Amino acid sequence: MATLYYGNNGVVDLKPGTLDALRRLPKGWDIILNLRPANGKTARELDAVVITERAVHVLEFKRRKDPITIVSDSRWLCNGREIRNTVGGGESPAEQVYNSDKAFQEALTGKLAKLRPLTLPWVVLENFNAKNRIGNEAHRMPAEKWHDPGWVKVIHGLDHLETLLSRREESMSKCITDADADQFRRHFGAKPLGQLTVQGVVLVLDSRERLGDARLKFTTNSKVSFEVLTDENGAFELQGLPLEPFEVEVPDYPNLRVLPGSTFKAHTELLVMHLFLVRPQVSEERVRELLQGELQSVQQDVEAVLALAQDAEGRLERLEAALVETRQSIAAMLAVPGLQNNEVMQETINGLAARVEQLERERRQTAATSHLDTDLVRRDALEPLHLELTALGQRVAAAEQQLVTVGEVAGRAQQDARRAYRKVEHLEVRVENVFDTANDAHRTAQRATEQASSATRSAEHSAASARQAQGHAAQSEAEARRAAQDAAVSREAQQGLLDLERTKYLTEEERRAKRAEALKLSAIVGAAGGIISMQPIPFADNVILTPMQIWLVVRIGQMYGQSMTQDAALKLLGTLGFGFAAQHATVALYKLIPGLTFGLGPFTVFGFTVLLGAMTATFYERGRKASKEERNAMLRGIKTLLRDKAFAQEVRDMGLEAFSEFKARGYKTRPDDLKAVFDTLSERARPMGDRVERELFGEDRGSRA
Repeated sequence: MATLYYGNNGVVDLKPGTLDALRRLPKGWDIILNLRPANGKTARELDAVVITERAVHVLEFKRRKDPITIVSDSRWLCNGREIRNTVGGGESPAEQVYNSDKAFQEALTGKLAKLRPLTLPWVVLENFNAKNRIGNEAHRMPAEKWHDPGWVKVIHGLDHLETLLSRREESMSKCITDADADQFRRHFGAKPLGQLTVQGVVLVLDSRERLGDARLKFTTNSKVSFEVLTDENGAFELQGLPLEPFEVEVPDYPNLRVLPGSTFKAHTELLVMHLFLVRPQVSEERVRELLQGELQSVQQDVEAVLALAQDAEGRLERLEAALVETRQSIAAMLAVPGLQNNEVMQETINGLAARVEQLERERRQTAATSHLDTDLVRRDALEPLHLELTALGQRVAAAEQQLVTVGEVAGRAQQDARRAYRKVEHLEVRVENVFDTANDAHRTAQRATEQASSATRSAEHSAASARQAQGHAAQSEAEARRAAQDAAVSREAQQGLLDLERTKYLTEEERRAKRAEALKLSAIVGAAGGIISMQPIPFADNVILTPMQIWLVVRIGQMYGQSMTQDAALKLLGTLGFGFAAQHATVALYKLIPGLTFGLGPFTVFGFTVLLGAMTATFYERGRKASKEERNAMLRGIKTLLRDKAFAQEVRDMGLEAFSEFKARGYKTRPDDLKAVFDTLSERARPMGDRVERELFGEDRGSRA
């Protein structure tokens, strides 16, 4: 196999199939990709330079899905339009590689100058297309020979790349030594292509739209950049990266945030990557929810890739056989007379060529996964998403804390406004007193004008003091009005936030359905907690029962469209008037009584938990906690249910089943474990939830609510 290097420009954007074809060239050949001369004489970039013992082949690769017609060196057509770049007013592919080759020869200086007459320019069409034509008479373009429109040679497809390069240089003498090739690489700063392959998809997170033809830029820690384009399905595959940390950006979408945003580090030679673009208007909390939902699809893609490693040797043999068979079918069809005018057969050949590309991709992926550590591949794929989710959770928590701080500031503003009102009232009294004093002084001054000039000056001074006090009073009154207005605005903002969070416009049937679902979950948690509380487990009520009941409050909130943390759930419990101390005391007392089985203690836990669920559902439904009378009515309904022996037996049986599930899971109380346990009892508890709802929220009670 040939040795691949990347040039001083660093960017490698060739198809994976093209890189495979270059690797299959003979051992001893050096291929330098994306070379840009280091002496600054030209800004032209060469897709690939192949150095053999006889020649230096300069290759320009072109990738077109639609048919191409090469009329001459200067006239290349695709869909009736000329194919031209933007260099010097526009060049055809042949003109481009011809001019690039001339500029490249100028960069071969010193000892490398002897290579100038050995350069051979080529244009290579990466995609074989049976409809491609050449010449004024539109002749077919067989893949097994080169085509000569004038200045450069053209290769159609990649299957015969080695044969055609060797055939063109066979008349040249062997004059390029290993020392010449080594000096060439050092002169142009070429470095060996890395071993890392990155493959995955790019999609917009909130719409799940896959981005086709999107340019991805990978920048390594050593500041070398590699680029790749996604296909029409948003998928990409990039080979040859060094095994070092790198970052990814999508330059064509500068206004969208790229997730995961952390630096990627692969520990094996394969990295499965999902990139998500986030629109600016999507909230952090929504981003976290969507990203959490994408974890499963990422895991599925990783497992699909790793599945290729199973029976890798047999799979590779089957793929090689399929490739040989498909290529033979293509060769047979190309030999059929009249192919040039047979559209159906041309389409069939193109389909087989696409099949060859797909088989080569599968062969490449199978070979890459056959020796990998599957655990490392999974970790490298999922760890960036887990880190991003952790960071998002921290930012969401910080935002919630800011909302709490805003509420506290608003409360202090209200207190300041009330104090300002009191100050205004006090100043008004003082102003009235000052006015009375000034009037008295003025009348006294008038009577004493003729008697003493000193009395007149005293009266004038008093009048000036009164005017000054009046001015201070007016200023204080204006400040008080502004403070009152600020407090009113703050109250309106708080009320608007509260109203926005409340559940709106639910019908009676919808309310009953939500209450029944909440009470079904409460019955499961209460029945399980009753059994657990009676087990000889140290601190079971604190470490198992209480987290279950807190989770219950969080889950009921989610049913009503409210998302909250465990700390927020504890605050809500305080608002509803619930404390766990009484429950813990009851459980502890019954544990001290020898021989007591499923008696009052477990039913106390069941009743407490069902009451907790009913009060929580009432709070979310009405936006306020239940009154004392409503709470007492709920308690009476729970007692009535527990007097029913059949109902009590069902509670006990369901609690035992839930306890068995908890015990099998090691008494874990993480949200995922709790959900898994309670989901197993969901259908069994549904009739119980409906019955509890009717007993606690019958038609009469519902109408009063």
